[in-house]
Amino acid sequence: MKIAVVGYGNLGKAIAKRQAELPGFELVGIFSRRKVKSEFARVFAMGELDKFKGKLDALLLAGGSSGDLPIFSPKLAESFNIVDSFDTHAGIKEHYERVDAAAKSGKTSAIISCGWDPGLFSVIRFFGKSFLSPVETASFWGRGVSQGHSEAIKRIDGVLHAIEYTVPKELYVNKALSGERVNSKNAHLRECYVVAESEREHEIEEKIKNIPEYFQGYETRVHFIDEKEFLKRHNKAFHGGRVISFGKTSKEEKATALMDFKLEINSNPEFTAGIMLAYSRAVKHFSDLNIFGAKTPLQVPPSFLGGDIFNIL
Repeated sequence: MKIAVVGYGNLGKAIAKRQAELPGFELVGIFSRRKVKSEFARVFAMGELDKFKGKLDALLLAGGSSGDLPIFSPKLAESFNIVDSFDTHAGIKEHYERVDAAAKSGKTSAIISCGWDPGLFSVIRFFGKSFLSPVETASFWGRGVSQGHSEAIKRIDGVLHAIEYTVPKELYVNKALSGERVNSKNAHLRECYVVAESEREHEIEEKIKNIPEYFQGYETRVHFIDEKEFLKRHNKAFHGGRVISFGKTSKEEKATALMDFKLEINSNPEFTAGIMLAYSRAVKHFSDLNIFGAKTPLQVPPSFLGGDIFNIL
């Protein structure tokens, strides 16, 4: 497969690294608005993308969900098959509709929200809701570093470095395991470590706590630290989470079932990169079949992701 990467932050670098370790991929180029270097492929300016129309099987978009993907995904879907990792849950339907319209107009294929949540966890939640009825399903994220939340903080004027740790509260995990309904906003703490211009710390903290979808409505703690401490203690990208579904298999009170899916990730960008590369195989399948428009991971047959299905069965 001939692929290219748009954006060369942590996720873009991880995609470039992972594709070199997996069979079946040729990284034709990396496209960036910045002057960057890569050992994996030639780097091009964003303005040069038009020269590659019709020469790529898939374009993997490694931008942020708060500012990049809402613009680039529909724009690039007019000319290329794309895969993105858009992760703002409340905005997925609108994002899907815009990308779908663009892809159908350009006769291309697109798969959006290809990460571990949304993405992998979405599929697990769907299984729980499909197999068990009635069912209570709860998702927990962390303890770990959220790339999207961290990037949202970094976009605030006056912020030099930032990282956000999502921390599930054990009380609510236990409630979910016993079948109680859990509100995810109450079930998590968002802990932020920020290096910023000291005279603007109060203003920046208020802006962080009021970022819609990411922090607004969540218990959020903001810690301002110096650059030395930040670089020493906050340089990892681990993450993970759980999807817990508790439901009945018959009308009898004792006939219950518990589905508990747990994920532990040492490198969030590299795991997400693997998911996006798998879905790039799927987007090529759709394109080869002349199935144009957008899809989500819930609409993709698992066999499109690669691998020998009968060995797995």
